[in-house]
Amino acid sequence: MENDITRNDTFQKNSFPTGIGKEFDAFIQALATLEADAAKRGLKGIDVIAAIRKLLMDKRVPSPLSGKLDLDRILPGTANVVSPPEWLTDPALSQAAGTIRKSSSLRIGYRIVNISYLLTCIEARFSKPEITSPDARLKLGSSLELVSFQGTLAQAIFQFAQKATIPTIPGAPPPKLNPALLDTFYAQYSGTDKITAFVDVLSMSYNMQDTISNNLLNYYTNTKGAIANSYNSFAKRIGLGNYKDGGFDNNNADFRSKQVNNILGASMLYNLDSGKKTDVDVMLREGTKNPLYATYTASADYMYTKFVDVVATGASMEFHVPAVLSWNRLEPRPRTNNFKRVLRAEMRDALWILSRQWQMGEFAAEDTGTPVEMRVDMQTSPVGKYSLHKNPAKPLTNQQPLETIVEREVVQPDLTLRLEMGKHWLRLLEAKLTADPTPIAPAMITAVLNGFKANASLHFVLPTPNTNFPEIYSDNSMLHWYAALANGRAIDGNVLYKALKTGTTADSFITSPSPAITTLINNTATEFVQWFESIYSQPAIATDSAWNASQLEYQFHTSAPDSNSAVTVLTADEYASGHLDWYNFDIETKSSNYDAGLLTGYTPDLISRKVITVLPGDLQFPGMPNRRWWKFEDYKVDLGGIKPDTTEPAKLLLAEFALIYSNDWMLLPFAVDAGNICSTQSITVKDVFGQYTSIQPAGAGDSTDWQRWTMFNLFRRNYGGGIADTRLFIPPSTIKVMEGDPLESVSLMRDEMANLVWGIENIIPNGKGIGIEGWDAARRLLKYLQSITIAPPAAPPANNTAAIEYQLGTTVPENWIPFIPQRIDSVTSREIQLRRAAMPRIIPGRTIERVRPRTELLRTGYNATTNTWGAYTIFEEEVPRSGAIIERTWQRTRWLDGCVITWLGRRKYTGRGEADSGLEFDNVRDKEV
Repeated sequence: MENDITRNDTFQKNSFPTGIGKEFDAFIQALATLEADAAKRGLKGIDVIAAIRKLLMDKRVPSPLSGKLDLDRILPGTANVVSPPEWLTDPALSQAAGTIRKSSSLRIGYRIVNISYLLTCIEARFSKPEITSPDARLKLGSSLELVSFQGTLAQAIFQFAQKATIPTIPGAPPPKLNPALLDTFYAQYSGTDKITAFVDVLSMSYNMQDTISNNLLNYYTNTKGAIANSYNSFAKRIGLGNYKDGGFDNNNADFRSKQVNNILGASMLYNLDSGKKTDVDVMLREGTKNPLYATYTASADYMYTKFVDVVATGASMEFHVPAVLSWNRLEPRPRTNNFKRVLRAEMRDALWILSRQWQMGEFAAEDTGTPVEMRVDMQTSPVGKYSLHKNPAKPLTNQQPLETIVEREVVQPDLTLRLEMGKHWLRLLEAKLTADPTPIAPAMITAVLNGFKANASLHFVLPTPNTNFPEIYSDNSMLHWYAALANGRAIDGNVLYKALKTGTTADSFITSPSPAITTLINNTATEFVQWFESIYSQPAIATDSAWNASQLEYQFHTSAPDSNSAVTVLTADEYASGHLDWYNFDIETKSSNYDAGLLTGYTPDLISRKVITVLPGDLQFPGMPNRRWWKFEDYKVDLGGIKPDTTEPAKLLLAEFALIYSNDWMLLPFAVDAGNICSTQSITVKDVFGQYTSIQPAGAGDSTDWQRWTMFNLFRRNYGGGIADTRLFIPPSTIKVMEGDPLESVSLMRDEMANLVWGIENIIPNGKGIGIEGWDAARRLLKYLQSITIAPPAAPPANNTAAIEYQLGTTVPENWIPFIPQRIDSVTSREIQLRRAAMPRIIPGRTIERVRPRTELLRTGYNATTNTWGAYTIFEEEVPRSGAIIERTWQRTRWLDGCVITWLGRRKYTGRGEADSGLEFDNVRDKEV
């Protein structure tokens, strides 16, 4: 930053470090850089302040103040000033601008100052326009007073009134205050950092002939400026009086009433463009006759009182908490050049220390030696194939995480994606036509683009309002989208993509003007297909999926070579958590459970073996007991504070390991690529006595030995016994995945009273890329169908004197999909499966229909081409009493080469208990009169 400082000749270069802090120093230096550039551009005085203040509030870059205040209306003198665009593009200036923007709230000494408000108040201080209401009835004085505490409190008052008050009902009592909301709004709009900024502006002697950076340096590094009773002087300036014993002398009721009225007026002025302007104006005119007046007045008085309390606290801190503006570094001063005595570490009571060592058993020797060298012989073999849910085996490469390959689904473009695909095709085609080495006339380029736009097969079509598209006509937002896109206003990129995938050429959609342009169009179409398929990771065909809908889990196999002739097959058939690790996999030994292709295609050269020699290191973890009695452990972890219950043996084992056996373990680093099965052939340890010891793997021996203990190893399924497998698998999985909001969410819940399981569609896709509430969508759909159905005249009820009536049955919301229990084999087995059923939709005047699910999670078995529904069953054990929640979400991660991978996957979570639908049949109830 030194080069930047020299740009401003008036900058106090010798002021650094100021002693206030690195954050303040960096801010001042960045500010000086921007001021020097502003001076070169002819900006002076208040215009420089406005340019930097508007940089802080630039909406192109996220900022805490963006969109809060219309300061161009309040400060009209600088309304036309803009921040130079080079401050965001030039490397040196953008670095300074970034430092400024990060410093919106700056720690200066022991205080935090809001720099945005500080610059705004300085600007207002020298603008001084008179602010009046539109009808000139309220005159609030200079803009400084308004922009300072009155303006920010007014924002809080107005926001509170908008959210906390209710419409006035004739005869109803006035709305009540909500203290919690008041505290929230006060904290948001009138934080201590803002009030500190107002305090400093009124306290500092600002020199307009000097730079902003020098003014702030002079103020904050001068103990008579920033520290000497600035809160107290601020209180006097605004009329609070002298601070004494935690409060102010001036407690005049008339003065407080005047301040409250000013705040109410500021509330109206700050919101001239809002819809509540009329309400506030009427409220101020009618005074106590208006029911809202009491709420406004009480909340304004409350926040004014809070404001006085904050100022009083600040004044108290200034009297009792001095700021540290400079310091001296403490260094030892040696008195001699001889360090022999210091290094001896003399013990004044040697007998006592020897006695304590004997008491603690430190003289009891062991016949052991410290390890000084370890040799590790490791064999690794990479997984090379995978099979999804017994599908044919395919090669497995490291181009994508294993989670992506397992979870991904075919993306069915919704309305927004179809629109984006169409827009991208036109942009891509125009770019290719324009950049062609052989010049193409602009009129011909326009003709080609218009040819695609005019092709009716690529147009969005507004469906006819009939019963075939009730989901669209029951959603006003979706209907408006279709209406806006219909009649050739945009092209459907998904139609073009599907046509290209089935072999149709892109030039067939238009009349191509020349063979050269035809070739260019078809080449661009190939690039268009590659673009779409690179955005989302998708399987080649929809059936290439690992999702087992009956068990609500992903199921797949992988394989790796074990020796010159043997292959190890790993199975993972209970995966639905979103992250793959070693515990998801078992070794499958029964060949009928996987595809035979997993066993072929491997060569011996894939197996690698490596021997390394390393220095062993001690295993360490926070809170680990030290080996010597005379050292203290890390206080942040209190292992002695573990209080396990009688049903928590895992806690006891953890505490025992950490407190007794932790120093018996050594750490041996060995780098292995992800996606390898590791087999430790041998570990040989050499100690300080030159003896060699061979370390056997934990858990080695007979796999049927019930006393065998191991961890991180693979379990052999369908294994009759023999030597235990001690290998370790490191799957090629991602570390971190970004997960979007659910597109679909289904809760599977048991209803014991109805003897059913319900698939409740809590979230369904809205067709525009996001999920919406399933209950609300079902309600709107039913309401629309009722509105377009002409019900026959109802027969008048029979006139009788019966006291009871018969009810055929009750209904449930249409987003509740029933699953009924069904025996797998009614003759030889009592095992139950849950089969998807359908509730009837009964609307008078309309044929009775089945209510079908609207989520892909529950539409298993549906054929969209033939519009037929096949059976869908779920194993009963997959829906426990706690239930299950299935979600479908977008996943995004970065892989080994830094590329971004996006896919659509599913997750399963534990449910929240049972459901009570209230579904009943054949009821006798009291007759309604």
